[in-house]
Amino acid sequence: MSDFRDHLAEELKDGEFRKEWEERRPKYEMISALIALRGAHKLSQAEVAKRAGTTQTLISQIERGTANPSIGTMDRIAKVFGRRVHISFV
Repeated sequence: MSDFRDHLAEELKDGEFRKEWEERRPKYEMISALIALRGAHKLSQAEVAKRAGTTQTLISQIERGTANPSIGTMDRIAKVFGRRVHISFV
């Protein structure tokens, strides 16, 4: 993972890249959190989907960043892990 972080640190020196990264940061953080929780709970995408009342395809799309799930969907997914969604404006 340090190779990625080193590469990212280098890329973030570019102002245009930094701007794009910051605009997408909340989505990347959500994806990272979902993947980490799923791994920590040792659940497959299919099991998370079943417990959240959705499809494995949607969980996969969320993790790949190709879906824009509703807050309600993310709340149902969070509940699978005994969590809740927290949104703030900064």
